[in-house]
Amino acid sequence: MHLPRTTDRRRLLVACLLVFSAATILYLPATRYPYNLLDDRALVTQNPLARSVGGQTPGGLFSVHEGYWIPVTWLSFSIEQLVAGGSPGLSHGTNGLLHAGNAVLLLLLLARLTGRIAPASLVAAAFAVHPAGVEAVAWISSRKDVLSTFLALLSLHAYVAWTRRPRAGFAAGALALFVASVLAKPMLVLLPVLLLLLDFWPLGRWRSERPAALAAAKFPFAAVGAAVAAVYLLTQKSHVTGLAIVGLGSRLAHGLVAPLFYLGMLLRPADLAFIYPIREHPYPLWLVLLTPCLVAAATWWAVRERHRFPWVLAGWFWYLATLAPVSGFVQAGVTIVMDRLVYVPGIGILLLAAGALGAALGGATDRRRLAIAAACVAGIAMLAAMQSRQLSYWRDDETLLSRTVEVAPDSGIAQWNLAITLLQKGNRDGALEHARAARLAARGDGEIIYNAGLVLDNLGRFEEAAEAFREAIALGDPSARVRAALGVALGSTGRIEEGLPFLEEARRLDPRSSEVAFNLGVALLRLGRPAEALAPLSAAAALSPGDHRALFNLGIALQGAGRPAEAADRFAEVLRIAPGLDAARRHLAEVREVLGRNAAAGDAR
Repeated sequence: MHLPRTTDRRRLLVACLLVFSAATILYLPATRYPYNLLDDRALVTQNPLARSVGGQTPGGLFSVHEGYWIPVTWLSFSIEQLVAGGSPGLSHGTNGLLHAGNAVLLLLLLARLTGRIAPASLVAAAFAVHPAGVEAVAWISSRKDVLSTFLALLSLHAYVAWTRRPRAGFAAGALALFVASVLAKPMLVLLPVLLLLLDFWPLGRWRSERPAALAAAKFPFAAVGAAVAAVYLLTQKSHVTGLAIVGLGSRLAHGLVAPLFYLGMLLRPADLAFIYPIREHPYPLWLVLLTPCLVAAATWWAVRERHRFPWVLAGWFWYLATLAPVSGFVQAGVTIVMDRLVYVPGIGILLLAAGALGAALGGATDRRRLAIAAACVAGIAMLAAMQSRQLSYWRDDETLLSRTVEVAPDSGIAQWNLAITLLQKGNRDGALEHARAARLAARGDGEIIYNAGLVLDNLGRFEEAAEAFREAIALGDPSARVRAALGVALGSTGRIEEGLPFLEEARRLDPRSSEVAFNLGVALLRLGRPAEALAPLSAAAALSPGDHRALFNLGIALQGAGRPAEAADRFAEVLRIAPGLDAARRHLAEVREVLGRNAAAGDAR
């Protein structure tokens, strides 16, 4: 399993260069793509943990942001910010280089383990160009996937080196790289299981050592993995999707069918979507019942034939072990399945393919070897063409989301985000169409319905917006924001009195919100109750110093309440902040005139 000959080393170097070049060239267009609407702003551009190395303390580096505890990933973004100020092109380029590095590391690992360069090169090339990997690379927020995989593959290399030359440095390096990997993303907390699988095949250590002893040697890795998994589950507790949105039946169905679903994605990567819909009944019952039987049968066969086909057991168990944490039983986030979740499990299928190719090429005639190689190259070329097309959908938000709703029209999240994107571009008709589609596809998800309502409100469809907000409240949304939005929408239809209780309830629920206080004050002003409007408008002005809207309306309320001197002070303050606001200038003149008349009347007396 060594590659001692100079010729082999040269062949390996050429293979590495070809695989690396293919991956970098195919993903080069992504360096011209912008940040993505979903998560890139929250996790990268507006994330203080990812913006400045100098501003981070050790405690800050290990903070949770948006439910994620991935300090090594935050650090990678911080380094980009420090080196080049941060840009989408740089971040896309880093993701592309990490992916190309992963492909090369996979090639080197398989070549070192099996001693066969050709099968290792072919499966590494398939990994490099597979369209199911596009999401993990083209989505900047998926840095955690490519980075954690890069560090995990380095850890596997260090472990393999230790098995051949048992030096403390190799063991320490493997453990340290594993720690870095799970701190980039805890996807590979089960890496100790993968080490045991490599011990079985291709290392063959199960033949010379007891499996129990091999398992005991992985205790440091298992302890680290368990600790990181526990911390991550605690940080994700508030971000776990509730059963009201993804029911227990849906979770069980996804979890049971996940091995077949993702295997199908690897073997037939067509109709890939950015955001798959969450459905109450995602699969037919016969498929939910049949899939565990098929998985059990495949597992039984892999175990029974482990001596004849050891690569089947190693690859299949790699696939199942790395898929288990993301199979959908515990749901966090906006969707239950994602293309990027197969990035690491897919390596298990490629490991299986490498063993099968090695066996097929080993005793084959030259003609048969040529035919097998040609078929593999043709398959890789087809995957590369599909990858290029899939990557093109990521060039901007509108293209990506339009493709998503084309593939999955019942994805409420995709519909709502497409509506927002089109609204920002001035396509009001398109925004209205997709906002309505989002409501229909929401399937009881109050968050989607609320956001669709915001789009409808922005489009001036106040009645529809109010209906959406009422629906979100009926579905159990306890927040102040949805009640405030309903109150404002009702006020926009002229039903101010009807909307007032919702604004008052929102104010009780969130007394620190300046926007809620402002909207309540304005509603009271419109109802001709300036004295009652003083308290919420004063609060809004105090909560948002420098907000000329709150100060202006507070001035109106003071003027209406018969307190012209205080009103004059507020209007003067508004004009210092916004000197071009003519309405404030007019009202200031009015109250000064009142003050002048009052002063004259006082002098006359």
